[in-house]
Amino acid sequence: MRALAVLRDHGLLHSQPDGLQPGITRHHIADPLLAFEHAVARPRRAALEQSDAETVWEEARTDFDTLVAGRRFAQVCRDWAAGYADWSALGADHVTVSHGSLSDPSATTGLDAEVVVRRRDGLLSGPLVSLGLARWNTRMDIRHLQHLRRILDRLEPLGDTGRVRPALYGASGFSPELHAAHARGEVMLVDLERLYWGV
Repeated sequence: MRALAVLRDHGLLHSQPDGLQPGITRHHIADPLLAFEHAVARPRRAALEQSDAETVWEEARTDFDTLVAGRRFAQVCRDWAAGYADWSALGADHVTVSHGSLSDPSATTGLDAEVVVRRRDGLLSGPLVSLGLARWNTRMDIRHLQHLRRILDRLEPLGDTGRVRPALYGASGFSPELHAAHARGEVMLVDLERLYWGV
């Protein structure tokens, strides 16, 4: 624990409670260059000595998109929700924002949401107001909205989820089905332009 505290004190590590399971604390590397070194460069040192850089980069591209660019984009989306989004977009003007996850007994992987927005009650996190996925290099489609609906179904016995606003944050666009769902008020779509302008 002392090592984690030192890393946090020097701004190299961010730690925050899970947005859906408050008893769990999530840690992530704060600096994108350190994240790149840890996730992409260091595991491929031997390959770089034995092969050309272009070949190694092609093999590393998926890890870069997922573990570096994707995670950084998700943090940008959380920052937008916490400090730049118009309050009417999320349904609350004072919020806390974090990553959230639930276990899923019916699947080999859990149910994750990169942008979990809760109304802030004083210094505490209050009720859930928005639940979102963030995707950097993937064009989002109706499956992403269905993923959010599965999480909300799991949360329903724990409290009122009827007013929670599903949100999809995408850097690579959205399918026509999602645009239609957005027009019906079923999901909030946040693209790069909206992230930039903050409305």
